[in-house]
Amino acid sequence: MLAGLLITLFAVTLAVVAGPDRLAGQAAGASLVQALKWDVLLAACLTANIAMLARHRFFTPADIDGGGLSPGTSPAQLLQSILQNTLEQAVLVLSVHLIWAAAMPGSWQAAVPVAAWEALG
Repeated sequence: MLAGLLITLFAVTLAVVAGPDRLAGQAAGASLVQALKWDVLLAACLTANIAMLARHRFFTPADIDGGGLSPGTSPAQLLQSILQNTLEQAVLVLSVHLIWAAAMPGSWQAAVPVAAWEALG
């Protein structure tokens, strides 16, 4: 975890220091739009997790009725836990990215793409 934290801090710092100058003059609305474009990566991860659980339920008779209607098999419970974790992290990361894009100076906006990419790791 420490190595991941150090790599992330290094990457974000590098993005802020060496980020493109064209980001410095953009309006707050443009910063929010840019952040949301990068957060498509988060939505893709969440979609993949939903699809994995749905595929498992569709092909497993014991789980076909869904998690709320039956206790579920062990693989379904694991996939549900992974999905729940991914959802929680995606909501948190999306919130932080939007707050960052709205509150930080334009020259710091290059950190959002780096943070979105790091969130996938």
